[in-house]
Parts: sequence; C-alpha cells; structure tokens
Amino acid sequence: MVKNAITLGQTTAFGKITGYTSPTQVTTNLNPTATASGLQVLWATDDTAAFQAAIADANAYALLHAIGEIFIPAAPAGLFYGIGGALTFTDGVNSIYNSQLTIPLNLATSVNSATNAGVTLVFRGAGDSGQTRFWNQQAPAISASTLISFGAFSSQAAQATTDPHSIANGGNPGVIGGPTGKFGYGVGTPTPAYTNTCVVLQDFTILTTHSNSGWTFSAANLFGCARAHLRNFSYGTTGVIELYNGNSGDFNNVTTFSGGASIGLLMPANGNNASNYVSNVVSNGGYTYAFLSNEHTVGNGLTILYSWSGLCPVGSYADAASSGAVSALHASYFDQVCIEACTYHINVFGAGAAGIGPIVNIRMDTEGTVQFRDNPNNGSGLSAARGEIHLYGSPSTPVIAVGTGTGATGGTGFRITKDVTLSGPATLTTSPALAINTAVQTTNWRPMTLTLSGGTVTNISISTLAGGTTPTMTSIYSQASGALPLMQVRLGPGQWLEIDGTVLPTVVSCVLD
Repeated sequence: MVKNAITLGQTTAFGKITGYTSPTQVTTNLNPTATASGLQVLWATDDTAAFQAAIADANAYALLHAIGEIFIPAAPAGLFYGIGGALTFTDGVNSIYNSQLTIPLNLATSVNSATNAGVTLVFRGAGDSGQTRFWNQQAPAISASTLISFGAFSSQAAQATTDPHSIANGGNPGVIGGPTGKFGYGVGTPTPAYTNTCVVLQDFTILTTHSNSGWTFSAANLFGCARAHLRNFSYGTTGVIELYNGNSGDFNNVTTFSGGASIGLLMPANGNNASNYVSNVVSNGGYTYAFLSNEHTVGNGLTILYSWSGLCPVGSYADAASSGAVSALHASYFDQVCIEACTYHINVFGAGAAGIGPIVNIRMDTEGTVQFRDNPNNGSGLSAARGEIHLYGSPSTPVIAVGTGTGATGGTGFRITKDVTLSGPATLTTSPALAINTAVQTTNWRPMTLTLSGGTVTNISISTLAGGTTPTMTSIYSQASGALPLMQVRLGPGQWLEIDGTVLPTVVSCVLD
C-alpha cells in the first residue's frame, strides 16, 4: 500500500506486487492518481489464511476447555503482520460476518450458540500496546505485535451501499469481526441474539488502511459477541501526525473523515451480557467515529485521538439491520477518557429506552473546543442522554450542536460540569446577562445559585435541558405583576433561565457550586 498515492477520497492505493526488480524497485498492480515521491510504502505477505486457521483452532480448543488463545508473536522493530484478505460474509454455510478475520460462533455440532456454555477467545500479543504514537514520528503507530489491514472502500457510496460488502449489505466491515447486526446478531426484541463468546483483545495493535475521507474498515466489529474485554490495546489507521513538522501529516484536518462512516471499534450491542471492559486502550485516529460504546461498557484509561467524532455513546443502533435495534437501558462509565484533536468529542447515537439514555458517566480530559452532537444530527439523542460529564483540560465553553434535521430539539440531558472553573461567588460578568422576557443560558458550566429581588415580575421559568438553542422552558414560580421577593433560583450547568415581566429584578448574588 502507498499512502497518498490517490489524490482524494480513498487516498491510499493498495494491491499486489507483481514483479521484483531490485531492493528499491518493484512492479505493482496499483492504480495511483497522484505523481509524488517520498510517500509511505508498506508491504507484507498476506497472513489472513494463517490467522484464520489459528482462530479456528483456538475456538475449537475453547469449545472443549472454555478458553482458547491466538498468540501474536513480537515482530522486529517496524515490522508487522499483513491482513490482505477480502471481507467475508460466511462461516462456510450461512452469511454471518463482514470481516477479514472472523470470530466463529460458539457452536458445538448443531446446538444453538446462545445455549452453549460461554467461551473466551483471546487475541494476545507480546506486550503492552496501549500507547499513543509520538506526535512527530513519521511512521505509523506500530507496536511489537501489530496487524495491518490492506483494504478500504473506493467511494462514499461504496462504503455505504453499493459495494457487496458495504455497511448496508453486511454491517460494519472489520479487520476482526464477530456476527453482525445485518445478519441478525446484536439485534432482536425482546431478546437479541449473540454468540456466547467473550472476545479479549490484549497487548497488540490493529491498524487499518488510511483514507482521508473515512472510507477505511473498523479495527474490530464485536457487535454480535456477548462480551468484550480490551486491555493494553491500540488501533488506528496508518496515518501519521508530524505536528511540529509544519503540521504536514494526515490528521491536520480531521473534519475530512466526516466524508465517510468508518467506526474504529464497535463494542457488543445494547442488551449484551454486561461484561464490557476497556483498560488502557488507545484509538490513534483516522475514523469517522472512533469508539462506539454500547451499554455496560466500563472504561479505565481510554484515549481517543484524531477522529471526526471521539466517544460515541449508543442509545440505539442496529449495525445496518433493518429493524430490531435494542435501545439502551443500562449505563456506561469511564473514569478517565482523554479525547483530543477530534471535531466532536461526544457524538450520541440515537435515544435509549423510552426516550431516555444513553446514560453515561465520564471524567473527560480534553483539548481544543469541546463539542457535542448526535447522530442523525437532529438533537434527539442529545436531549435523551443522561449522566454526568466532568470536563478537565480545555477551558473552552462546551458547544452543544443540536442539529438541523426534521424535529430538531435543543440542548442535552447530560449534566456537564467544567471542573477547571472555580466554585464560589461569581461576579455579574460571569452570571447570566439577564434580559426581560428572554431565555438566557448560564455559560460557566457549574451548578449555580442565583439570588434575585425586586423588579416587576410575573413568572420565572427554567429549562430541563442544558446548552444548545433555546429549549422548552418550565415555570417554577409565578405571581401577580410586582416586585419579586428575595428568592434563590438553582440552575444546573448550562441551563436556561427566563424572567417574565416588565422590569428585571436585581441580582443580589451569584454563587457557583
């Protein structure tokens, strides 16, 4: 593969070496559209068949012993294992997957996979790979044990619908994948179908082909697996940063990844077996959506870099299934998430059960402007979202992008607190700039007690949602037109306040919690 050999879109040209001339010259069947020198070139023998055979052997062993392991030995520095096989649908009989390496069903003879005793299938490398790449290195984020996938889509349409292995035709394509939602796994009501397997990704790295438009594959699609444990694991594309070399790398404008629909890593679907653990995991970037987090996901040390959308809590998502998406009922928790260099730090996928959720509690360390949005960009996921998000790092004011779609709603149900802001008395310049008969938002993103008195007032209303555009207001106090008695109003971070009447009351004090 030759990165940036294609001018736009797919960006990376990949194919086969068809002839050898010398240590510095080969003939290939690539079809580059750019004329350039000094480009990143990666080459490998195709280890897809060997890895798939190892997976089959480990799974057969696991069916007899409850656990099986695929060990990925350390390679010499800078070397890796190439995965160049085509995406495959079948297990030899049925269409189940859409990945280069498939995780077999936990299936003994003809017994249903969901009724068998659970098995654990471990993919383990030689050592700790949960590391970020250094920001000025000119090589991809290769660890001691690294799989690099050779494959991407040729266009946005191919990724979405027109390719036989598009998302619409098979679910999200992955380097490693279990059964997908498109083929009936991770979906279904009242009980979704899963393979009764715990997939462990530990101590190794998966890199996918870099595409500036986000047309690459997922590192792993675990949507139809019952459980997943990720430890000391990293993934990303073959891009590089070169931050202090003129910012000349592949991530200087992550907005371009919004031209696709790539999901870096997809956790087991909502309704899973409540055993989703993420410990020291790094997404080194290059995706439209870096990490899709379904319910029951518990994270300890997750780092997400250089993608259009970083952490994507899932309220409802079906992995291309036409129906049967399970809506989130349970919560997720991340005790330390570092999200940097992403256009959107949080992107909520749909609303949860009964229009409430996803419920996510996060301590989030950030840089840059902190932005929230939802998919499909109509505000419904943000307004349904619940839980607490504590912000560290960036002093910026959070931006709640409420969407422009049909039925767009304003604000979010997340309680977002800026922990870099001091609590205590606040001056009038940091309290809301009140205006009579107009809803105004608190912008310091901490809980606030506002003491008011006087003026000529008829009604006081506050919002349920925070941020965004002016949301629905709910009256908390009304009176005949006249002076407001000494009154304290409690406002959550980013909530809105409206005072109706003819003369604004005096702000006696403003205290932040």
